[in-house]
Amino acid sequence: MKKPWRTSVSIGRERDHARVRVPVLAASVVDLTPAPSPEPDPPRQIHEDAPAGTVTAGAAQRIVGLAFLGAGVLALGTAAVLALDAKGDYDAAVAECESRACLPELYGRVQDAQDQGDLASVVAIVAGAAAIGGAALWWWAPRRAEGRSAAATGARITLGARGVALTGRF
Repeated sequence: MKKPWRTSVSIGRERDHARVRVPVLAASVVDLTPAPSPEPDPPRQIHEDAPAGTVTAGAAQRIVGLAFLGAGVLALGTAAVLALDAKGDYDAAVAECESRACLPELYGRVQDAQDQGDLASVVAIVAGAAAIGGAALWWWAPRRAEGRSAAATGARITLGARGVALTGRF
């Protein structure tokens, strides 16, 4: 790295000339010692008996579970619409093939309907997994038992300088 250099030139009238001589720039000394890292914040723990407005481990898990459950149900509805549309397209194309010789255009429609049916199956499988996973997250989310604190149930979110940890006993 070179030391910075700077100059300025003033030109009085139009078409005046000026020369600027740029010296060989001297190298600057670079300090390669790393800067000391700041002390990380001590971990903070959030429990079920945390102050109002704080999201607890069980509440966060129930929210995520309901979100997955809802997304899965919506995707199942989409899969059903895709499947019914594919079935209608397939039946219409096959009906035309039976009444006369099956043209390449009709064969293409049959293939498109089968492909759409395959897509509906994949969407249904993924949607079912999301819905079941969401329901499981919601069902097994930690809840505070009567007379016991969150520490006794083991539900805990730990926030620190290096990340977030969710721990618990189920």
